[in-house]
Amino acid sequence: MSDNIVKEQGEFHKEVSELIEIIENIWLSIKAREAAADKLVNIGGELAIKALSLLAKNKEIAVRALAYASLRNMVTQLPEGKVKFLERASKKYDRDLKTIKQQTKPLNSALKSAEIWGKKNGYPLYEKYPQYEKIHMIGEKINQIGGHSGMWIPYNNILENNRMAASFLEGMWHGIGTWQR
Repeated sequence: MSDNIVKEQGEFHKEVSELIEIIENIWLSIKAREAAADKLVNIGGELAIKALSLLAKNKEIAVRALAYASLRNMVTQLPEGKVKFLERASKKYDRDLKTIKQQTKPLNSALKSAEIWGKKNGYPLYEKYPQYEKIHMIGEKINQIGGHSGMWIPYNNILENNRMAASFLEGMWHGIGTWQR
């Protein structure tokens, strides 16, 4: 995405491209990504609005969250069409976030069953757990909705409350991709 903006706007806007790359890199610290988003807002204008609008459509829910927050900070600069886009996109983001958070309860239940089964059976391969497919399917669903960063939402909640269950979850979700921080 950033290369398209640089080509479209010329090399003068290379800084914008670099800021976009930082914001898109979900593996960087949130502080670094927020600082890049703040710089983009301070640059302002049509180029920043266009870049943030594209970021607001990113697969990663964490990237979308930063883009929406940044666009809200620029709301007085936004043309009417972008304000409406921001409203619609924010509503979709809220629904996606709610759906992801709702997955924590069924995950906890399935992980509890997997933990009990594992204790009885000597913790064989994750794929043998009766709840493996359910847990894997929930991970796939979350990944489709919010990308890898979406998967961190229920994982972090589970990690806070049950390290063993989080450990199971890591193993079971490993096949979905490199979703861990």
